[in-house]
Order: sequence, then C-alpha cells, then structure tokens
Amino acid sequence: MLALSIILLVLLKTAWHEGSHALVPWAQGATLHEVRLLPGVSPDLGFYFGYVSRDDDGTWLIGACVLGMPHLCRSNRFLIAD
Repeated sequence: MLALSIILLVLLKTAWHEGSHALVPWAQGATLHEVRLLPGVSPDLGFYFGYVSRDDDGTWLIGACVLGMPHLCRSNRFLIAD
C-alpha cells in the first residue's frame, strides 16, 4: 500500500510541476509543441519524469516565469493548506 501511495504521489506531483511550466507560455500566447505530464521513456531523451516543449518566440519574461512557476505553485499550496 505504501509503494502504491508513493507512485501516485510522484505521478501527481510530476503532473502538477510540468503543468505549471506549461501554463505560463500558454497564457502568454507561446506555442506549446509537446506537454508530457507523466513519466515515460523517449528514444531521444531516455527516461523522463515529464517535460514541456515550446517555441522560443516568447520574451525573457516567459522564460523566467516558466522556470519559477513550479516554485510559486508550491508556495501557494503551502499557504492554502495553512
């Protein structure tokens, strides 16, 4: 039962993390080529937990927000739970 709980937690946290990376460029109009919310195996990447592929047509602000959004979402969850 513990192993199943850990697996479900990893899947949920990965989807939340990668979804937050995808939210910012999508909201600002950048093109998302691929969004993988769950772990998998790719011939090019090998094993991955999740990833987001987007155009580089965004601004530096999109890049900064994409990198920082998972941390902001984690902080919001902590504040909501408190």
